[in-house]
Amino acid sequence: MRKMLENFSFLCVLALAFSSCAHTSRLAVKDSVEPVEAWGLAEFNEKDLAASKNAALADALKRAVTEAVSLFAQDPSEIAALSANPHLYTRKYKLISAAREGGSFKVRVRAYVELPRIAADLRGRIPLAAGRAGTRAALVITERGPGAGDNFAVAFKKNMGSAVIFENYPWLADGSTAGKTPEDLLVSVRDSGADLLFYVEAQARPAGAGLATGFYPINSEAKLSVYDALSGQRLFQASTQANALDASEAASGAKSLYSTGELMSQSAALNLGRMVKKSVELTLRVRKLGGFTNLKILKGEADKLGAKSLRLESYSDGEALFTISLANPDPQELASALLRQDELGLELESATQAEVVFSANR
Repeated sequence: MRKMLENFSFLCVLALAFSSCAHTSRLAVKDSVEPVEAWGLAEFNEKDLAASKNAALADALKRAVTEAVSLFAQDPSEIAALSANPHLYTRKYKLISAAREGGSFKVRVRAYVELPRIAADLRGRIPLAAGRAGTRAALVITERGPGAGDNFAVAFKKNMGSAVIFENYPWLADGSTAGKTPEDLLVSVRDSGADLLFYVEAQARPAGAGLATGFYPINSEAKLSVYDALSGQRLFQASTQANALDASEAASGAKSLYSTGELMSQSAALNLGRMVKKSVELTLRVRKLGGFTNLKILKGEADKLGAKSLRLESYSDGEALFTISLANPDPQELASALLRQDELGLELESATQAEVVFSANR
């Protein structure tokens, strides 16, 4: 009998332990799901009210997930890809209101969105964008004279190789750079996420009469300035020249400009290590945030820190983890800059060379 009682007591303790573990697990999952309110619209179908409501609900859930994904990703294609399947990230939802408004049906919902799953799926997409890693730059070139076109640019990019990635930002191709100084362009460069601005003025000029010989000598000169996108500081400046000779003035100019681009790229590549300021990545950890609304406020404050790059890596159980790349790697300066615009009652817990930790009290 005593043996049976001992066995029964053991089983009770074991069952209680498993029950406790299961309860902890449910809490963890619950704390990782955040309520996000959003509205949705759909065309009102007088013959099918249910269809109108369902379409508006689908729109509302997509808007809720899009808002959540936008905290973790900046690339519009990534945001669109994840938001296209809102059901994957929505645990449940509560309908707050639903009504016809003119020719539309409008609903407002409180969607319970799984932020950790969004963060995990975005990390899974990183290998697809691996080619974008490295120093990114905007290349702005003005070519003038015989043979002007994109000859300098082609040679310069080709001979720089993989030392730097020249991105094809839309604003480089729409003609808006014409006549602008480097200072005018730096705002666009920073907003695009580039690290450097390469600013070139290249000019091809006749170097002598070619009518007597049937050939047209051309001399080209290019001046290059490289700027740090974040600080606006000029990091490097150089000029170079090249000559060419061909049976037409345009052909000579094109060759000359191409040769100038080759020579200039050699000089720039040699100095690239000195030009690029090594960014230091810090971890920013904020605890006790208390929900999605405060996470949005924190993300907005972090976006104003002037970082070269900023990523929200994870959010779970009230704790947000960011990775920040700064031109100034001083953790105390990062902490001070965040506190100057604080709306969350932040308290600094620690600041090391690797991590700055706060707790929120709002």
